[in-house]
Amino acid sequence: DTMSTTDEDEIRARYASCLQELYCDFAAGEYAGKHDARTRFFEDYISKTPGGNTHPEGRMRLLYYTAGKELSSSDPLRRFVPSQLNPGYQRRKAELLDQLQAYFTEEFIP
Repeated sequence: DTMSTTDEDEIRARYASCLQELYCDFAAGEYAGKHDARTRFFEDYISKTPGGNTHPEGRMRLLYYTAGKELSSSDPLRRFVPSQLNPGYQRRKAELLDQLQAYFTEEFIP
């Protein structure tokens, strides 16, 4: 069985859409971590969301959200230097997002 070009295009579009949403979850986690927000109810909510055409399942969303939150909250300069101006933070963020994307890709594409 071979996939048609249309099927492949749909899979690529869904992958791109889900990845974009995961990056949004990561950014929300970064914001929460920077501001020491209590987000237990939000974390519980997203962990239970079903996957769909534009959003991945809740387990993956929670993974990205928590990774962003932990990265941001562990940055000792978070209150003094915007993360965009902190090269060490940006390097750690890029490495973490690369690892997360590789994991998502393995899970998404059998």
